[in-house]
Amino acid sequence: MNCLYFSFFAQIKKLMANKIGSILIIGTQRSGSNLLRIMMNQLKSIEAPHPPHILLTFSPLMNSYGDLTVESNFRLLIDDVAKFVEANPVKWVHMEFDREKIRSHCKSNSLVEVFKAIYEIKAEMKGASYWCCKSMANLYFADAIEKEGLEPFYIHLVRDGRDVAASFKRAIVGEKHIYHLAKQWQNEQAIATSVISRYGKHRSAVLLYEQFIEDPEKSLSPVLEKIGLKWDNAMLNYFTSDEAKNTAAAGEMWKNVVRPVDNTNKQHYSEKLTPLDIEIFERIAGETLLQFGYETHYPLNATPFTEEEVKAFDQENELLKNQARTLLVKDATARIPQEKVLSDIKSRRAGN
Repeated sequence: MNCLYFSFFAQIKKLMANKIGSILIIGTQRSGSNLLRIMMNQLKSIEAPHPPHILLTFSPLMNSYGDLTVESNFRLLIDDVAKFVEANPVKWVHMEFDREKIRSHCKSNSLVEVFKAIYEIKAEMKGASYWCCKSMANLYFADAIEKEGLEPFYIHLVRDGRDVAASFKRAIVGEKHIYHLAKQWQNEQAIATSVISRYGKHRSAVLLYEQFIEDPEKSLSPVLEKIGLKWDNAMLNYFTSDEAKNTAAAGEMWKNVVRPVDNTNKQHYSEKLTPLDIEIFERIAGETLLQFGYETHYPLNATPFTEEEVKAFDQENELLKNQARTLLVKDATARIPQEKVLSDIKSRRAGN
C-alpha cells in the first residue's frame, strides 16, 4: 500500500510540476545496464539513449570554463557537451543538438542542468514522460544532482562482482587487474547504497541482475510500478529494436544486446577467472558479496596486501589496460571522435 501511495504521489507531483521525470541506473558498469536500458527504452513512456557519461567526463574539466554565470562561458560548456554527445559511439538518432534549445531548457548555469536539458529534449522528441540515464558512475554526482532539484528515481543494479570483474577483463573500458576491479565494485556498491539511503527512500529500487535475467517481468514489474509505470511484453522484444542494433554495431562489449535474454549468463566467473583471481576478489569484497546474497569460496578478513603487492598490481593493471586498447581495435576506433573532442577541449585549456 505504501509503495502504491508514494508512486501515485510521485506521479501527481510530476504532473503538477509539468516536467519530465528522470531515472538513473547506478552501480558498476558491466552489470547488465545496457540490457536494462534497452528493455526499458521499449516503453513509450521512457527514453533511454546510450549514455555519453556527461557528468563523469566533464566534472574534472569544469575549472577550465571559469564562472558559469558569465553567459559566454556557459554557452561554451553547452557547445562542448553537445559536441561530445554528438560523437558518442552509439549515435542518438532523431536528435538535433540545437544549442539555443539546450540553453532555453537550462534553469540555472550548471553542468547538471546541461546534462538534464539534453536528456529532456531527447525525451520530448519521443513524447516520453521519463528519460533514463544508465551512466552508472552518476552515483558519484548524486549530491550535485539532488542540489539542482532533479530528484531522479534510482535503480541500483547489482551483479555478482566476480562476474562483473570477468566482464571488465574482456572490455576496452575500466580497470583490468582483479585487485582494482574488486576495489571498484566494493566501493561503488557502498556509494550506491548510501545514495539510496540519503535520497531515495521512496524513489529507488535495488535490482539483482541474476533475478532480472531469470524472470525480467517478475523482477522489473515492481520497479516500474514504484515509478508509476507498467510492464509491457514488448519489452522482451528489445533485441529487435533499432536501439539494440545500433548499440551492438558500435562495439564488441555490447554485442549481446541483439540477443534474447540469456538466463544462464551468471556465475561464469569460475570459468573465466583463476582461483587466485577469485581469492583476491573475495579478500577485498567478500563482505559486500555476502551483503547482496552471493556465496563466497574463501575465508573473510584475510591478511591485507602488502605495499609491494599493490605496486605490482598497479603495474600489471596499466599494462593490461594498454593491451586492451591494442587488441580491441573496433571498440578503440569507435571512441576516437569523442577523444578528439576532449583533446580539443584540453588543448584550449592548456592554451589559456
